[in-house]
Amino acid sequence: MQIGCLPASRPLREKITLRPFYVGGIEALKTSEATRSSYDTTQQTAKQSVLQDALGLDSADNALLQAGQEYKVTVTWDVSRQQRTPGQAPSDLPTVSGQVQSFWFKTDTAPPARLDPWVLVALPGEAETHFFGSEAVRVVFATSNVGELYAAYGKKLQARLRPSSYVPVPSSPATPHPYPLSPANLQPIPATILSPWENAVQNLVATAAPCVAVSGERTRHSAVTIPIPLDLYTDYLLDIEMLDATAPDGSPGTLVWRGSFSTGGYPTAADFAGSFQASKVSHRGVHSEDMGKLQAIGPAFASAAPQGAQFDTALSGAGLPAMPVPKIPGVTVFWDPLSPVPQPAALLIDASEPMWRERPIPILITDPAPASAQRYELRPQPWLELVQQAGGDNVVDYIVPAPGGQRALVTLKPGCRGQRVTLALRRVAYTEAYLDGPAATDQFYTVLDQVLTAAPWEEVD
Repeated sequence: MQIGCLPASRPLREKITLRPFYVGGIEALKTSEATRSSYDTTQQTAKQSVLQDALGLDSADNALLQAGQEYKVTVTWDVSRQQRTPGQAPSDLPTVSGQVQSFWFKTDTAPPARLDPWVLVALPGEAETHFFGSEAVRVVFATSNVGELYAAYGKKLQARLRPSSYVPVPSSPATPHPYPLSPANLQPIPATILSPWENAVQNLVATAAPCVAVSGERTRHSAVTIPIPLDLYTDYLLDIEMLDATAPDGSPGTLVWRGSFSTGGYPTAADFAGSFQASKVSHRGVHSEDMGKLQAIGPAFASAAPQGAQFDTALSGAGLPAMPVPKIPGVTVFWDPLSPVPQPAALLIDASEPMWRERPIPILITDPAPASAQRYELRPQPWLELVQQAGGDNVVDYIVPAPGGQRALVTLKPGCRGQRVTLALRRVAYTEAYLDGPAATDQFYTVLDQVLTAAPWEEVD
């Protein structure tokens, strides 16, 4: 590189004692590097757009194929191959690039014959018994497009309740029966249970430092709540029917999904708990040699509830006779009459319906390592149980449910005389967005609030 000076700079150079020098620099960028950078930027932008569409607020707006149409899928693929022989270096085989294949398919003209693949959970659960009659029936769908899916075939959906009594189900303009699964009645539900791909990408984004968490609520599910009061002691079928979109509401339709359940004798959980208040508390003495056996039943079933005849066998071993399945609520307090001062040892709680109940709820299951695959399964989860209620003294030692849940033995801690025992039915809140919601809390319905002052046969001042 040569650097020259213009003649106009000669006077300045004559005044400088040292010989001046000049530095020049040239920056160049190859066309191939510019092409690579542009390609990387384009690919990065495209991938970001895919994630934005998959995890953004509009991700539930999925295109549905039209009925009776032909579609073509074109795939372009490249292959790089190597031949590997044990003990030898791998050798490259001829590559294949730019291969194009086309696949054709045609959609049918018939709507889905079954709705089961899109039903996430139904409450009451299948074959559930003793459902509270005033509670609303609820069906949650795994997609928010269940209405649009059938509308694409010119169909609509409705829910029909079929009681075993054949008594007509109440219907009104505000709450018609059959209950239409219209956009006004289908409640959108935020994303909770996702596909394996979306769930993995969301978890990756949530743990990656440079990534921004998903903002806002994405709609993934939908639910219909049927606020129609039910008759007590009645078996029901819940049918979801498909009919032409132009047919009048309530017209007979084609069955696409069916559930079954039975109601009990109470409209609400509060009514069930209130039934105990109407019964008089009974008292009974137990021999001292049997008192220890009675209180030992609690620790014996601390890790697992009794099955089969284990509960009755344990009571018989404590000197109590065999008892039939209770038909009415009742509370019995067992006392040790031979103590210097009679002491309460246990309570026997009888109910006309189960005090412990479960419902099938989607639960995330993880397989053992190394696979560690995850999936959702409907597993029974407790939603009603007998517990010690806050507000009284901490006197309960163990609560042992009998098989069937209509009877419970409540063993007490030593020295409970004169203290207050409180028991309640606890309704477990399902905080999932598609069930009770994240703001839901457990509800307690008082079953017993009793001060264990003295045995009834004592003479007290």
